[in-house]
Amino acid sequence: MLGSAVNPGGPSATPSQGAQEKPAWRASWPVAMMFTVRTDDLVLALDIGGTHATAAVVSIARHGVVDGTLMREAVDAGAPAAVLLEAWADVCRRAHAGAGRPALVGIGVAMPGPFDYEAGIGKARHKLAALKGVDVREELRARLLGHADETPVRFGNDAAVFTLGEWWAGAARGAARVLGVTLGTGLGSGFVADGRLLEEGDAVAPEGQIWWTPYRDGVAEDYVSARAITAAYARRGGRTADAEAVAAAASRGDGRARDAYGDFGHDLGAVLSKWVERFGPEVLVLGGNIARSWHLFAQAFDDSLDAPRSLRIAVTAAYEQSSLLGVAALVSQEW
Repeated sequence: MLGSAVNPGGPSATPSQGAQEKPAWRASWPVAMMFTVRTDDLVLALDIGGTHATAAVVSIARHGVVDGTLMREAVDAGAPAAVLLEAWADVCRRAHAGAGRPALVGIGVAMPGPFDYEAGIGKARHKLAALKGVDVREELRARLLGHADETPVRFGNDAAVFTLGEWWAGAARGAARVLGVTLGTGLGSGFVADGRLLEEGDAVAPEGQIWWTPYRDGVAEDYVSARAITAAYARRGGRTADAEAVAAAASRGDGRARDAYGDFGHDLGAVLSKWVERFGPEVLVLGGNIARSWHLFAQAFDDSLDAPRSLRIAVTAAYEQSSLLGVAALVSQEW
């Protein structure tokens, strides 16, 4: 199964010497196809992270980001609500301006939980706590379009729409059933069947979220997260370090760091085995910053995962751009 893991390239991928130059609108595939603007099918997509916000204009017809619209801005998740909302609106304005401020068929927002995605109202008590009880839909609409504007604003869980984006335009494009997992500060997940996100039923985790399902003496996220890697390294006598620093140590040959990532891979495989069996995905896609260190835990993961040989495992090539594409796909389903 290990040999089935795929990463088709990334931002630094270049054509082989002597290869025929690709058409301009395909030049950045597979990270996310970019092209010049067409004005009748455009979505303004926003991805909210704990330390940043990323926005772009996405074409529904071409399943990709419009060239010159991908924008990113540092944001303090602990800031007051008005500061957060204005920072998000600003990065959206810059993305929209990059496309020439065309008409939009909708706005899509990838938001970490807890959040009332249907109502567009914040529920968080820790990260983005200032937004608790705030109508984020109307606040963003007012800043970007004006209160009277009726352009739809759609919200989706960040990990769930990452998975939808990978189905819509990424490593799992067109697969009947896709399980996506984001690996970072926490453990995110999404289940896609026939192009629709699933959040209920016996085959999926409650609300589509694996992180809080029971595992060992806690929940899955206790063992599959950045803090789990930090703790595993410290238990072996390593200094206190974040997951990125532990990965760097492992790449330099630090055995304790390699073992910490081995523990992570083992636990990830054990956690996902249950959901692979129940849901039966054709493709399992891994994303999030820890997925960039796939080479450090791939073998342990493969040894631990109980899955059919037909399962295709892919590491995303698009990372956060998949969430932008995913929220555009959400908007397109109501367009």
